[in-house]
Amino acid sequence: MPIFTWGTLHEIGVVLSGWELNNLIKLNITLGSHFLNLENRLDSAEEEIRRIRKGSSQLTPANTARLVQLQQEIIKINQEKQRCIPEHNLISRIIETKQKQEKHWAELSQQPNSRDNPNPVG
Repeated sequence: MPIFTWGTLHEIGVVLSGWELNNLIKLNITLGSHFLNLENRLDSAEEEIRRIRKGSSQLTPANTARLVQLQQEIIKINQEKQRCIPEHNLISRIIETKQKQEKHWAELSQQPNSRDNPNPVG
């Protein structure tokens, strides 16, 4: 379960500096790569199970043991994927919130009569 809830995203976004935002983006990329690696491992394990089952009409003890091992591996991979999804979504949402906030402040600073414009007209 994530440490933060969706309700705290605005508060988190307000205090993130640019450096921290860049680190979150890198973390999100790393987490996404990890998730893709898990997908590849899952596909490989499922393909090996299909080959073992298709390859012989009767399973040998070695094949049976390998099938059990592969099924346990699939369970572990799926558990890891389920752990990654909420973290990936949360980090993505924090990044999105911070980027929207920065865009909003940039737009405010461009308005001629804005208090946030360093060079007001008039």
